[in-house]
Amino acid sequence: MCHRDVVCLSQSFNDYFNTNHSRLLSLWRTAVSFRRQFSDLKATTDDELASLHAEIGRLSRDLHSASLSLSSRHQVSTLDLFFDITDHSSQVLTAHYASTVIAIVSMSVRPSVRLPSHTGTVSK
Repeated sequence: MCHRDVVCLSQSFNDYFNTNHSRLLSLWRTAVSFRRQFSDLKATTDDELASLHAEIGRLSRDLHSASLSLSSRHQVSTLDLFFDITDHSSQVLTAHYASTVIAIVSMSVRPSVRLPSHTGTVSK
């Protein structure tokens, strides 16, 4: 091989090396850029998921609280209705007993009125 062939071969190798080195370097830069973008996307997604998880927790607690409040209001209204019915029944019974007591007292004050006695035989 002559000197010129060696120089030509050396030049070809350098061109081949520089071309492929540039392509590999470009590929490496693309891979690093993709990795950085993926890391950013992952971090953003993790942050958003954490915030959604916290929001779902808050909504769950609010829903549970509202449900308990609604249940207690229903129980209170049921109890109010029960006490209203009980109070009304008590008033009716008190009025009935009062009129019965008044009737008995008025009968005992008038000596001419006698209560019927239960004498005699029992009929079948």
